[in-house]
Amino acid sequence: MDVMADSSSAEPEPHRTAIPGVHQARGRRRPSGEPPPLPRALGRSGRFWIVVMAILAVFIVVLAGFQIGNSLERGEDAFVRWFAGMRTTWLTAVVRRVNVLASPVVPRVLGWGTILALLVVRRWRHLVVFVGVTLIAVWLTSHLAQLTGRPRPLGVTILGSWRGPSFPSRPLVALGGSLMGITYTLVVPGRPRELAKRASWTLLAALGFAELYLGQFHPTDLLFGLVLGLALPVVAYRLETPNAIFPVTYRKGRAAHLDLSGARGAAIRQAIRDQLGVTILEIKPFGLEGSGGSSPSTRRPTCAPTAGTSWGARSCTAPSRTRSRTTPSGGSPSTRTTCSG
Repeated sequence: MDVMADSSSAEPEPHRTAIPGVHQARGRRRPSGEPPPLPRALGRSGRFWIVVMAILAVFIVVLAGFQIGNSLERGEDAFVRWFAGMRTTWLTAVVRRVNVLASPVVPRVLGWGTILALLVVRRWRHLVVFVGVTLIAVWLTSHLAQLTGRPRPLGVTILGSWRGPSFPSRPLVALGGSLMGITYTLVVPGRPRELAKRASWTLLAALGFAELYLGQFHPTDLLFGLVLGLALPVVAYRLETPNAIFPVTYRKGRAAHLDLSGARGAAIRQAIRDQLGVTILEIKPFGLEGSGGSSPSTRRPTCAPTAGTSWGARSCTAPSRTRSRTTPSGGSPSTRTTCSG
């Protein structure tokens, strides 16, 4: 790792260990009050889903506190009857096949398959978040169904099997949670993940159309089911398993080896500058094959000039190689640095 010393302070602070031949800047008080070097960014989609969940929560409170539920339900029943009036023999056969996605077997197979895959790749944090989001979604769905006790659409022939209250759509919640879990825990970021998201949205849209066409759910049942199935996983994975800290990757080598470039590299540089007064120029991993659970790296500081030498004459390409465990949060490992000149 290359380190460029800050010339703003010639002497290190009394409580800091001096590094021979390296200019050290004055450190900053910890905590500094700045945001973490690797923030858990929700992104625009994450903030969008939080706003949608807040709006729907307010909508539920309004329905419970004011007498507008009956008018809304009559309007939705009329809409479902109108929509069911478009049924044809061939379209009904196709929609029945699509409605297989509503079977509880499908999300169950996807969920257990995801758990087994995460165990194989040893992605423990993603596994904990996936199980936690699934349990929270099941709990919310069950309690909302018991709280509302909403009947199925009235005045329309319901095709296919159904069970329990209609609010929210349990199949959409279950399928959405499973598909988002696969997308954020097993699919690498970038184009593959974008394609996985589009495929998931297509399947969820097809299932929603099928449930409405078959007369099994009201439009608001589908809307709430879709929000629970998508918003909870997206927000949870963005907060608890951000790509900058817990990347989904299938590169060869041990899973414990961390990427020391990008945001994590910048965080390490900033932490070493704050704590040691040394500015990092380059971070180079080495010896990964025998490093076990560590991420060893070499560091090269820009050295302070000594008597009889100039900056241009000094060579600072030989730091001592240190094996140090780099934490996922971007904190800098302890290091021992030497300069030759």
